[in-house]
Amino acid sequence: MNLGKIAKKILNLLFLLYISSGCAQEPNPVVGPLGEIIGGGSITAGEAIVTNALVFKGSDFFGSSCAFALGLDEHDGEKYILISVDYKLHGETLPDLEAQEKRFDITNNTYSDVGGARGNPALVGAYVKNLDNVDLNQLSRYEQNGTLIYSLRIDLREMNFADYKEALIKVIEDPSSLAAYSSTLNQVERLVFKLGHAGHYDAAGCLGFSASEVKVVSFVLGEGEHDHDHD
Repeated sequence: MNLGKIAKKILNLLFLLYISSGCAQEPNPVVGPLGEIIGGGSITAGEAIVTNALVFKGSDFFGSSCAFALGLDEHDGEKYILISVDYKLHGETLPDLEAQEKRFDITNNTYSDVGGARGNPALVGAYVKNLDNVDLNQLSRYEQNGTLIYSLRIDLREMNFADYKEALIKVIEDPSSLAAYSSTLNQVERLVFKLGHAGHYDAAGCLGFSASEVKVVSFVLGEGEHDHDHD
């Protein structure tokens, strides 16, 4: 077995163990229940978007099932990627959200344009209390002042993101093409998320993802109290 791949897998597992090891205590209590989240973009909070979605299946550090679905929504003349995670974090259902397409530089914890050269491609989203236009480079500050409600990041391997999104669109529009585009789409390194819960933040992550199937998913943006079923 390739030693580089083994080392990379060990590093991923250590990373997930670190973020899953406990709850990060915050100086201020988390504000607002998930039901008060305002949806992003032009979509009203709690509005269901029912669409085909590509489901990826993996597991958390302890081997429990972890899945997420990528769907598409078109508004303002562009196609936006929707994310729905099928995983319970300390009994809480994770909210669906609309992703921003960015590059994430893990060395200094910063986000930049997906067309740039610093860091790896990532799908990122967050809900912040009373804030529609979230600055991803201010997530730590939102967390410190207790206004961060939920954040999520899907780290992708280095590749041309335009090709990745084009393949995602093709597969969602024509599920029979999944096998033809699976090598392009199976580029998920890890999924990490953080959720405000009972006055503190819970963080966790999953890995080992592979594209599984295309199915109809109901994305409910800005609403945490709903059931996910990506099985």
